[in-house]
Amino acid sequence: MCCNKGVFIVKELSMKERPVIRKCFSEWDNLFYNPAGGENLDEIMLYGQVWGIFRNENIVACSWLIPADSAFFRKTNACWEISDLMNDDLKDCMIAGYVWQDKDMTVPAVYSAFIRLWIVQSAKMKKNKVVHYSPLHIYTGIKQLFESGWKLKGLRGLDNLVPHYIFERDTELYNTEMEIPRNPKICHRTDTKQLSYLCEQNWQGVAVDRRQNIYFQKGG
Repeated sequence: MCCNKGVFIVKELSMKERPVIRKCFSEWDNLFYNPAGGENLDEIMLYGQVWGIFRNENIVACSWLIPADSAFFRKTNACWEISDLMNDDLKDCMIAGYVWQDKDMTVPAVYSAFIRLWIVQSAKMKKNKVVHYSPLHIYTGIKQLFESGWKLKGLRGLDNLVPHYIFERDTELYNTEMEIPRNPKICHRTDTKQLSYLCEQNWQGVAVDRRQNIYFQKGG
């Protein structure tokens, strides 16, 4: 993978690399409940996968992927809230976690790499859906997600009631592109109350413009 910041290598991380992973994810410790902090990381690595992106042998981004029906994820508040929002038991779903990026490497290409990775790995796990959840407090590649066919399904308080974007995508590997729907509802990204309301009324975000207006279409 290449971008204007150089060449990047994507690889799955092993248990022996836990100290590096912990250091990356520890940046969220002082913000709110850290779903990948402490003993949670051990369980994520036991039941799922952790992937890193490297530049010149230095890790610059990290994220995780775990089956929604794993023993670890089933006991989280996030599992209950996402299942309730989507009216789905999530048994046919993978969960893509937060994306940590080095402050000097917060570039669209890195987020896009994880997006492709989540889809491919979820399909390999024989799951038909993948959900990505990310808190408002950290960078979320909304444009990249929409460009890859993801839909914004909701904005809900998950762990410690921290509001999270919740995106979903089928894992069928077909080409998609972001399209402005006909007769959309339009809401600015910062209007979190309206975003949440639209999603609860079965509208789903499908596109975003340069002014950070999100376009919604009626859900299927």
